[in-house]
Amino acid sequence: MPHKPRRGPVPVLVGIVALLSLASCTTVRVRLAMNEGVNLFKSKEYEKAVESFKKAIAIDAIYSEGYLDLGLTYMELYEPGSEHPKDAEYAEGAIEAFKKYISLNPTSEKAKEYLINICNLAHRMNDAIDFFLLDYEKNPGDLDLVKKLAALYRMAGETEKAIDFYQKAAELDPGNAESFYSVGVSCWGRSYNSPYLEYEARMSLLDRGQAALEKAIAIKKDYFEAYLYLNL
Repeated sequence: MPHKPRRGPVPVLVGIVALLSLASCTTVRVRLAMNEGVNLFKSKEYEKAVESFKKAIAIDAIYSEGYLDLGLTYMELYEPGSEHPKDAEYAEGAIEAFKKYISLNPTSEKAKEYLINICNLAHRMNDAIDFFLLDYEKNPGDLDLVKKLAALYRMAGETEKAIDFYQKAAELDPGNAESFYSVGVSCWGRSYNSPYLEYEARMSLLDRGQAALEKAIAIKKDYFEAYLYLNL
């Protein structure tokens, strides 16, 4: 009987080696593009740095550091207050890059700060709000996220929504005097800065604020700031 050749693991091993070689090659190409981008950034050649970081993430779409550096480079290019189409493009580029980085690194508080900062500078706070609302819909009991949204709505000038989220924070953390204090201060601020608010709406708002401040004082007896606003 003729001897049959053995079918060993050689083809499989060859395939694995090929994949590892390809992965290694990809890593090298990404690192080269990133190093190029960093050097261009240091030389303040920001437009060229943008292209290098884009090249890196085109090679590896989940290489998160590429998105972070891309966003930071766009922020360097952006001129706050400018209405030039180029600056609108830079702001958009930074916002989208930071969003992508956060999606890959959801615990990065620094990247969230960068996103909020560029949205604030570009007068696009709703972009940040909409982004964090997606997480809130999945985790409505996340106290830190609720507080963040309250602050974002306040920065956006949407005081009523800010008050609602400060109230949600107080309900999630009923033993925290500061949460109720934030509700009271926000209600007072809304009333003070709204000269044309109807009487009934104003009284309802102030009653809500007073009740919140009284709760803050009940939790923290020596809460001087809460007493101050309560007297106002």
